[in-house]
Amino acid sequence: MELKKDRAEQCARALATLDEADWKELVIGLLRSYVDFRQIPKDAEDEERYRAPVLEWYALLTEGFQKGRLAQETQVQTLQDVKRWVSDTLTPMLAVICATPGGEEWLLNEIVRGIARWNDRHRNLLKQPPTRFHRSAGGHAGSPC
Repeated sequence: MELKKDRAEQCARALATLDEADWKELVIGLLRSYVDFRQIPKDAEDEERYRAPVLEWYALLTEGFQKGRLAQETQVQTLQDVKRWVSDTLTPMLAVICATPGGEEWLLNEIVRGIARWNDRHRNLLKQPPTRFHRSAGGHAGSPC
């Protein structure tokens, strides 16, 4: 079993909170959430498949541990996070748009039109206390933001 990115980080955080003796239960529980071996006929209905007993050899291998799952922590996105994301990922393409004739005007119009598409997530970002965002390059004179 291989976990990547967020799932790997969640697993590492979960393991860090456990005593080493409890690691086996967590890891086997995660394995059980991905793989199960059951004796079922090919034409079995979904409910019958779910209720079929786990094969004896697999129950012995997994020592009878139940399925486990990693809880997803919801992280509060900050305006600082959004600005960093825009700076790191969008600014090269925004610069391309602005370098084309009428690009800055088009971009400003799109930003204004975007206000109509706000949802609670966007409005909640505005309610956060302001923090100063430091750019690596100087801002543009007459910039809308």
